[in-house]
Amino acid sequence: QTSMKNMERELVCPVCKEMYKQPLALPCTHNVCHVCASEVLLQHGHLYCDPTSEPTSPAATPSTRSPRLGRRVVPKPDRLDRLLKSGFGTYPGRKRGAVHPQTVSFPCPACQRDVDLGERGLGSLFRNLTLERVVERYRQTINISAAIMCQFCKPPQLEATKGCTECKSSFCNECFKLYHPWGTQKAQHEPTPPTLTFRPKGLMCPEHKEEVTHYCKTCQRLVCQLCRVRRTHTSHKITPVLSAYQALREKLTKSLAYILSSQDTVQTQIAELEETVKHTEV
Repeated sequence: QTSMKNMERELVCPVCKEMYKQPLALPCTHNVCHVCASEVLLQHGHLYCDPTSEPTSPAATPSTRSPRLGRRVVPKPDRLDRLLKSGFGTYPGRKRGAVHPQTVSFPCPACQRDVDLGERGLGSLFRNLTLERVVERYRQTINISAAIMCQFCKPPQLEATKGCTECKSSFCNECFKLYHPWGTQKAQHEPTPPTLTFRPKGLMCPEHKEEVTHYCKTCQRLVCQLCRVRRTHTSHKITPVLSAYQALREKLTKSLAYILSSQDTVQTQIAELEETVKHTEV
């Protein structure tokens, strides 16, 4: 019992005091919920493109919260609307009234240090999927909720029997058929077991939340379709991820083969040097 409580303390966000939901990894190695990070930036005068967005996973619902933890206080919508309207046309993390791009400083609640997030703000942070999986397993271990309920049933809700990674939701049999009608694109979604957290199938762009499909050789980073059309990557050498993977794999294979082929020669030279050192010392 004591060890489980100690573990739960490690899985609690330092801002909202609830278990992590879509945790972001800060440069100082600490973590914070995506929504909490947006709220903190708002309080310090920074704007974020969608600070009120909650995860669509059932993990965000009050029924799956830990009974030992309190309810999160969500900022008032009217205040957020005023902030967003006052900064219309800004990019994520831009300071209000700023003319030139500024680096965003985030006050980490864990180490009490100001962490530099760069010009893109929260867009430069990666989602900590490993921590997210640990939280999900912990919830299942302590049996916080007896069952995952359908998110679309009218009361009384039925138990969920299917999940959808594309929709990021859990459904009962009837609701799954209703929201995935035959003959539509959604009908091609593959059902998965219901879960508390839906993880992306592939690597996601931290700025646009889209799956990365290409590799920019100039910037040496993975980019999504939206990144490609931005001025940042104009005239850059961009190639599909598969092509870049194959090219890098061939390069690494050749380098590894050269190292292995030279291993005997290097070992012989090391032995000769050791003998020379022994004779010199004598």
